[in-house]
Amino acid sequence: MNAEEDISSEQHRAIAVHTFNACWKLMESPTLTRDQEGDLLRNAYASGFHWAFVGDAQNMAIAEWMMSRVGAVIGLPDQALYHAERYDEIVSDNDLADWLKAFVFESRSRALACAGRLSEAKTFYQKAVNSGRAIAQKEERDIFERDLHREPWFGLDRT
Repeated sequence: MNAEEDISSEQHRAIAVHTFNACWKLMESPTLTRDQEGDLLRNAYASGFHWAFVGDAQNMAIAEWMMSRVGAVIGLPDQALYHAERYDEIVSDNDLADWLKAFVFESRSRALACAGRLSEAKTFYQKAVNSGRAIAQKEERDIFERDLHREPWFGLDRT
């Protein structure tokens, strides 16, 4: 099956958004079953897959960020690190919004913490805090700060 030909752009976009939102809904659960972890992974990758057909650089960056976050949430440090690095590459190669740049440091920090590399994670966490303070729009800054305080942080000292 050639997904580009068999699914319309509107369908790709709708599925990308739906699966991305499904990730958030699952991550709001205080604990995840093994089946929910699988659902979380599938939704994150499905979102990225569909954005690849219809998304711009911002959509692709956010998809990579979500795949990194999902990796961290379910304790897959290699996945979290890989997608945090991909997210960083996309943001760095494009002129994207300041809040997306702040999330680069958050995703790198969280992925490194997931991998047990707490010293490196702390450095990126401080960069995230400083970058977050520089986000121009208050609404975006508030969203970033709320997200920065969400677990998991794997015992990282965030003081």
